[in-house]
Amino acid sequence: MLAALACVAPAYNLIAVPPQLRRVAAPVGFEQTEELDPGEVAGLRVLKYPHPLLRADNSDVDKFDYNLKKLTKRMFKLMYASRGVGLAAPQVGINQRLMVVNWEGDPARAGSEVVLCNPSIVEKSSATEVDTEGCLSFPGFTAEVARAESIIVEFQTVKGKPRRLELSGWGARVFQHEFDHLDGKLYATDRLDEAESARVQPELDRLTKAFEEEAAAEPGPRRGVQMSATTVAPNEEWLAAVQDAQGVYSFSHPHGSFEVHLRSKGRFWAPRFQCKSTWVLGGKADTLQVDFAQFGKYSFERTADGFSGAAVGDADNWRRMAKQRAFTPAELAMMDSRWEFQHPGGKFEVEFRADAFNHFVCDAYPAHAHWRLDKAASETPTLFINWGKYGEYELELAADGSSAVGSVKGQPANWRKMTYLGALGADLKRYAEHDH
Repeated sequence: MLAALACVAPAYNLIAVPPQLRRVAAPVGFEQTEELDPGEVAGLRVLKYPHPLLRADNSDVDKFDYNLKKLTKRMFKLMYASRGVGLAAPQVGINQRLMVVNWEGDPARAGSEVVLCNPSIVEKSSATEVDTEGCLSFPGFTAEVARAESIIVEFQTVKGKPRRLELSGWGARVFQHEFDHLDGKLYATDRLDEAESARVQPELDRLTKAFEEEAAAEPGPRRGVQMSATTVAPNEEWLAAVQDAQGVYSFSHPHGSFEVHLRSKGRFWAPRFQCKSTWVLGGKADTLQVDFAQFGKYSFERTADGFSGAAVGDADNWRRMAKQRAFTPAELAMMDSRWEFQHPGGKFEVEFRADAFNHFVCDAYPAHAHWRLDKAASETPTLFINWGKYGEYELELAADGSSAVGSVKGQPANWRKMTYLGALGADLKRYAEHDH
């Protein structure tokens, strides 16, 4: 199959990979050596699973200019600092079909650096081989993955020139791993057999927990995320579109519909089907990806009243999301907020988390507790708190979300009051979200 390179089309130049790079054994990394997390390098940082941008659509690179060249240099710096041999743009929050590779993994061997824009696999061997892989977005573990032994790929250089590349063994494995990122696929969730998937599940749970704790502690856009290949700062139009997309939707499917919320920080929430789910807009804000955990993954395109799409890989299994309204002041006040909670015997501080399960947190009286808001769009929203062993409470929330008055459920004389203190900030105490 590789002999087909003798008939390469004239428009493409063949890049020959030295034989010593066509090996199975990792030269320095690809996590045969333990990867590092250097934090932010050259204005970029590696996004960790399950960041929604790792699953987002990736657009073609269409500007081959100085800004692109500068970006790839920054990506190489981060890759070397992480002891990696390849890095895909989605891993740094840039949803474009771009990757950088140095099969040697050695910054002193700049001649081995390759920038691949808009790559595609045009041929692959039917023969596969299994070997160990790791990923900078999945720190702390590795897994056994089957890959095609040899491939032929086409791509454009950083200057936009077309090229064709023959790879086998180690080189083919590295390319296929990074190429998966451009298709929104992740080796530890999409490429493992059943036994390996079961083995690494505790590691995925660990990363999910860490991601959610960090998300709760960092209000606003996550640090280090670049949405444009031509700028270090997040794309302001994209951020505005994300803000506008947030709200309450009717989620329709072939058998009915139910309510869902697109919350801040990429949190997708369904009152009837609560699970750790995420959403993210594409780089041009005209597509939406939803990872609904055990209920499936969905891809949408923007419509006049919301989004229309289908289950990923099953175009006939349609879904619609029609926006019903933006979040009310009362809802915005409740989500990720701090309150003073008063009762006949004193007062203390409580927190309302807008996580996957609407957790209610009180350090003074810890319990596995939850909250919900009914009639949120009315002038008298009703707040319910299930405080576990400390009982249930029902309060009427002011429409502007500034205060709440109520009592122990079923005991109107046993009063409770709450006063809004502010949003949860970066000093948020770490709280491990329970699995449900």
